Amino acid sequence: MATNELVSATEALAERIARVPADVLRIKKLSINRAAEATGPRGVAAGVAEMDALLHGAPTVQALREWVHAVGVKAAVQAYQTGEGVPDSI
Repeated sequence: MATNELVSATEALAERIARVPADVLRIKKLSINRAAEATGPRGVAAGVAEMDALLHGAPTVQALREWVHAVGVKAAVQAYQTGEGVPDSI
């Protein structure tokens, strides 16, 4: 991959990550770190299930669900991909 392609790909990834609410990123990072440190598939499954349960109660995830329900999945995906029309609360 050429340097300019790498820079473009990195910037695109950074833009996608920036759209994810900070509280969700923190929990996902904790989940990934726990899974990486866990020994055996049961440890990984337990850690991921715990983090998933925490995320379901996060206010931003609840707001996201309500917004997707209001606008529909197709419109929500399009808004997320373009970065336009996503409410500030998400």
